[in-house]
Amino acid sequence: MSQWSWASASTLGTSHARTGAKKQDAVRCFQFAPPTGPLVVAIADGAGSASMGGPAAALVCRRFTSFCADSLTANRKLPSEDAIWAWLDDTRDVIRRAALVRGVAFREFSTTLIGVIAREHDGLIIHIGDGAVVATLADSPAWTALSWPKHGEYASTTYFVTDEPAPNLQFSLIDAPIRRFAAFTDGLERLALDFASRTPFRPFCDGMIAPLINRGVPGCDTELSHQLKEYLCSEKVNSRTDDDKTIVLASQ
Repeated sequence: MSQWSWASASTLGTSHARTGAKKQDAVRCFQFAPPTGPLVVAIADGAGSASMGGPAAALVCRRFTSFCADSLTANRKLPSEDAIWAWLDDTRDVIRRAALVRGVAFREFSTTLIGVIAREHDGLIIHIGDGAVVATLADSPAWTALSWPKHGEYASTTYFVTDEPAPNLQFSLIDAPIRRFAAFTDGLERLALDFASRTPFRPFCDGMIAPLINRGVPGCDTELSHQLKEYLCSEKVNSRTDDDKTIVLASQ
């Protein structure tokens, strides 16, 4: 049985810092039944045009990880697509009630969502909107995109959990061991992805995952997470993107 090691970080974009806006990304990670159980990850990016985008991102991450904990406790199988849609319907109802209480429109809670359940031999990804999940599978060192960003009809637009009449959900079952993966919001897309070839940018992915592999700390590597946050705030990264940046790196 293998063990997961992971690190995560989420930082405010320089464009938001200049205007005094709050960070609109969110992230949650936990391992079910450690030390060898599934790793559960949720990341989200609240819409910049939505007044409650940040709280919405935090809400959907919290609800997805809670749903996974309940689902895996009741049944060690991966959730079905029907179960995910039922959870999405419930989550949208929660958001509607929150919007009603605050006297704002439903769309003011617009947020993307990426959810991952990674087990020893397989996994599941749900994805609404932009951001991506890239990984190495089985014994191959090559990085592959498990879930690619979906952009809207117009430039700088995407899809959200609150879209009507229903979210644009990508549901993917991964029938192979996910050895290493990175999940990230759109603030890192231009660094991590080659859009011309629609493939992960291997130098970035290899460079980001290497410290996690070399350290081999079981569970959450807190020290590396702090270093990762410092890197995301560096001029090297901020010169390439002014958006909020969130990433989870994991290896087994």
